[in-house]
Amino acid sequence: MAGRAGAAAAEKPASSAKINHGKTIFTTQCVGCHNKQPGDTTPFGPPNLHGIFTSDPPVITPQQAVETIKQGKGVMPPFGSKLSPSDINDIVAYLKTQ
Repeated sequence: MAGRAGAAAAEKPASSAKINHGKTIFTTQCVGCHNKQPGDTTPFGPPNLHGIFTSDPPVITPQQAVETIKQGKGVMPPFGSKLSPSDINDIVAYLKTQ
């Protein structure tokens, strides 16, 4: 049970300030490529990030998202030197609401 309590604490919902900050960063840094709308399943272009954590099974984990943002993937450039760890976590918090 102690492991579950620790996991529950780690999954505590983000504050609305963090989510709003993540949305702002996403809008300025990410939406230029990741601009697909919910339900858009077109097979070309960058992935649609709507529902990546809420799909069953999830497309990726939050930790995988953090690493992808930091290091980049494929044609996506790395943002680890451009965004702070807090900024990246706020983007992930925002994506959890999508």
